[in-house]
Amino acid sequence: MILALTTGAGCNRVSGRGGDEASASPVPPASEPPPSGGQPASGGPIRRVSSCVLPGVPDSSTFQEAKDVVFSKASGQALRLDIAWPKQGGPHKLVVLVHGGGWGDGGKSWYESEIESLAALGYVAASVDYRLAEEQNNVFPAAVQDVRCALRWLVASKDQYAIEPRRVALVGGSAGGQLAALVASAANEEAFDGACATSGPVPPIAAVVAISAPFDLRASAFGGHQEGQWDVATFLGAPARERAAQAARASPITHIDRADPPVLLIHGTDDATVPVSESRHYGGALAKAGVKSLLVEIATDQHAFSPLAPEDVYRSSTCTVLEFLAKHL
Repeated sequence: MILALTTGAGCNRVSGRGGDEASASPVPPASEPPPSGGQPASGGPIRRVSSCVLPGVPDSSTFQEAKDVVFSKASGQALRLDIAWPKQGGPHKLVVLVHGGGWGDGGKSWYESEIESLAALGYVAASVDYRLAEEQNNVFPAAVQDVRCALRWLVASKDQYAIEPRRVALVGGSAGGQLAALVASAANEEAFDGACATSGPVPPIAAVVAISAPFDLRASAFGGHQEGQWDVATFLGAPARERAAQAARASPITHIDRADPPVLLIHGTDDATVPVSESRHYGGALAKAGVKSLLVEIATDQHAFSPLAPEDVYRSSTCTVLEFLAKHL
């Protein structure tokens, strides 16, 4: 087995089918509040974990679940989320999952099993819907506004679901990963606020996991990829070359600064939908800005697989996600 590791100022890139980087069992998340000052401990460097004991079928007796909960309304449609939370203890860390689908497809049900598994591990986990860009009035920044609105609603509901509002992670695949990264990096972008049933600030994001995601939607980058052009045009309402300013604003890579939270990037080396170069370039930009991050490359052509995928080829990504959430959230 050949393993390549390169290290930047803030970003490590690891590629290969496996490795001896680390082997550990997932650590259950701590439920106690963060130290004084309001932020969780840094957790040290992010490391790739090659092997661990994967979670089995979640024990439904340990958590509660609510589906189709309306958190707001926009463009004449109800916006809903599914949420699962532990029956005991709290407050708990919150993991918010954002589905992919090229910004015009998909739904919260795509992460049904993941929120149950995370709740069984001691997290509050929610999978959120957002307006799909198949209609012109739902184009960018509608989806970003909806994810931000969902975060506001969840924090406002912290007592009902035993949420620790200072320990919030965003997890997404493909378009969902782009939205997660953008919401985290552009936290103070007031233009990304739309009509929301819940007022108040968007909670700070403590950690991000982005799988197979595009981070630069400008025509010279991901928008130049044929399939990417179509999806980006759907998201923006027109081809990126015709909406250059919007494409730049929608690109997480243009919002990076050193205050960004730790980021775990995962990407298939042979992904034909979103090329792995997207995560490589984004990881490099994070490193240049001094943001803690890790890119785990998986030898697969699959696109936007589950953050908790049980198959052997994804074992290292799943184990790394579990440790990342336990130590950096």
